[in-house]
Amino acid sequence: MKKSEMTEKYIKDNGIHYTPTELSSYMAKILVNQYKSKNNLNKSTIKVLDPACGDGELLIALAIELSNNNINFEMYGIDTNNEELEIAKERLNEYNIHLNTFNMDYIENYDKFIDFDLVIANPPYVRTQNMENDKRKKNNTFSVNGRFDLYQLFFNAITNSLKYDGLLCIITSNKFMYNKAGICSRNFLSENYNIKFILDLGDSKMFTASVLPAIFLGEKSLFVDNYSIFSAKIYETTKSINNNDSIFNLLLSNKDGIVNKDNHNYEINFGYIHNNAGEPWAINTNNEMTYIDHINKKKFCNLSEWANVKVGIKTTADKVFIQKKIEDFNIKNCDLIHPMIFSKNTSKWCRKKEPERFILYPYILNSETQLTIDINKYPEVKKYLMKNEDILKKRKYFETSKKDWFEIWVCHNLIDFYKPKIVVPDISSESKFLYDDNGFLVDGNCYWITIKENIPADYLFLILGLCNSKFMEEYHDLSFQNKLYSGKRRYVSQYLNKYPMIDPNSKQALNIIKIVKKIINSNCEKIDIEHLEQEIEKNIKNYWEEINNE
Repeated sequence: MKKSEMTEKYIKDNGIHYTPTELSSYMAKILVNQYKSKNNLNKSTIKVLDPACGDGELLIALAIELSNNNINFEMYGIDTNNEELEIAKERLNEYNIHLNTFNMDYIENYDKFIDFDLVIANPPYVRTQNMENDKRKKNNTFSVNGRFDLYQLFFNAITNSLKYDGLLCIITSNKFMYNKAGICSRNFLSENYNIKFILDLGDSKMFTASVLPAIFLGEKSLFVDNYSIFSAKIYETTKSINNNDSIFNLLLSNKDGIVNKDNHNYEINFGYIHNNAGEPWAINTNNEMTYIDHINKKKFCNLSEWANVKVGIKTTADKVFIQKKIEDFNIKNCDLIHPMIFSKNTSKWCRKKEPERFILYPYILNSETQLTIDINKYPEVKKYLMKNEDILKKRKYFETSKKDWFEIWVCHNLIDFYKPKIVVPDISSESKFLYDDNGFLVDGNCYWITIKENIPADYLFLILGLCNSKFMEEYHDLSFQNKLYSGKRRYVSQYLNKYPMIDPNSKQALNIIKIVKKIINSNCEKIDIEHLEQEIEKNIKNYWEEINNE
């Protein structure tokens, strides 16, 4: 199938992302520059591979760069799409370059391709749930544990295809750098490569897909040293431009700057990844790394030592269980319907007065134990659920679980929802932590925080004050760089649990608790919240100044 014939669904289902010419040229340049810095250029001929070459854009860019540097090469291209493969061959032939083509699935045949000097790749990005069964089974071959995506299989297969001292330049989703599931890939790359450079392309919109990309450049080696990894990141900014160069020219010069692309300003920052085993990879300057290390050493404790952080309810059938109005359920006087907080109606500090969503929650409390309802004791509820039986029973994963067909996939004990809690949307461009003590349930697009047993209740107000501060926003941005388009942050348990807390008995902490209580008790009405927020920031600043002077 030719590129022009591919439907949007076909492209999405197969994780296809064609590499723009300018990006291809940049990848080829940094790959060849790295090769030149390490090798004797009088070597007769090197072997080059693209394991998912598509129409050959990356191979053409690499061929041009190698030719310009008088490096002899043999070129190999693999793809499952034979028509695209033929186009790649024709395009390279225009440069008088022969492409050895192989119409096959590289992951299924990776062991046939070995001893390559250079690999350049933009493999398809397909999530686990969309992957064919035979590909999922490959995770056993490569010892990929837990949830995984197709690019992780490419990491492993390509490493097998490279010779030692061979170089890989690959573009993938940047998720492996920042999220919990990426630990397998981070460890694998750190153990098998001397990592030369990582570029987080962020929200620079190099592709039409929603996946945010990153470029990895590494040398396969038996002896690795990846404590500090040279890196750069690009994200959209509201700052004014200070450089008239293009993104890629500025990147090739290894200089920071703010440039314009397609009427959007983007900031480029170079720095280093401090590679701590198991931790997300954050790209920071030396000063930023020193600042974060200082906070982590001097903090009183992590948020996780005082509180529990949980994801909200995931029904996997929202159109059945969640409605805008109680009346939409058409169930009279039902104590199983509860008001709900969801991400779009969250606000900073205080919950909006009236609920904008309601949830049918098929569970009851027996003392403090939560039980699934006996559906026969709730005839109107049963009638409503039976009307939606087809939708609910399409959730095939319920068949292998111990749950009834009418249950919710991720639920929590009602007794915990009734406790005072903090709620935050999982995606937001600003801190929007709110307080709720009215027993609202929490949707799965939010996280919620409750105080642990034997921890003073007032600590929840201190947590709220710290979480909503500019100090914590800066800490979050430097430590957990898993940003989405337009600067939106991810607020998930793996990050929230690591938020640094201050001494709860310090005068600054006691002041923050008083200020937060004042905001909450006012219900965010008829008070100068901006002034109170400034007071919170002053107390946090004073606390850290005192800690620094000790």
